[in-house]
Amino acid sequence: MVDFVSYFQRFQPLSRASSSLKLIPSIALKGLGDTLKQALMNEENSNNANDALELNRSGMGVKAGAEKKTLLLVDDCEDQLAIFKIVLENQRYRVLCASSAAQGLKVLEKENVDLVVSDIMMPDMSGTEFLQVIRQDEKLKDLPVIMLTAGGADFKQTSLISGADMFCDKASAAATLPRQIDFVLHTKG
Repeated sequence: MVDFVSYFQRFQPLSRASSSLKLIPSIALKGLGDTLKQALMNEENSNNANDALELNRSGMGVKAGAEKKTLLLVDDCEDQLAIFKIVLENQRYRVLCASSAAQGLKVLEKENVDLVVSDIMMPDMSGTEFLQVIRQDEKLKDLPVIMLTAGGADFKQTSLISGADMFCDKASAAATLPRQIDFVLHTKG
């Protein structure tokens, strides 16, 4: 069994700066932590060979030259999708986005996805209902899913009972989500 805490302690935050923050509306950046801002700043330099080497040393993301893993992000908040997409593409993932669970199911029909990250609280179909559809589908039932929540312990417990591989608090997602994705892909892949 993998020691979850020890696994996460080996990661170090990236610290290069650029002007990528200009691409994101300032309202979306309000209240975000320094780690997220640093990750967003790194986005412009993400194709740099030194960054690829730094990412490989830290163990995060996909190694340069390796086939990119495909992630599906499902969230009804487009600002959240844009931010997480930049953060995760910076980690060398191919990132697909869906603004609803129904749209996410359409993407899963057409694309070969390695992992899903879904918000829990969405209109029409909740993330928990979306997860249940995935778990009942013979082709998708083993697909790793990480649930995002801004809610309390009840939402986290519900997502794990419903079959989520992990949950992530939205408030700290920019800092922890890339590590959680790497951990789930490492342990399930």
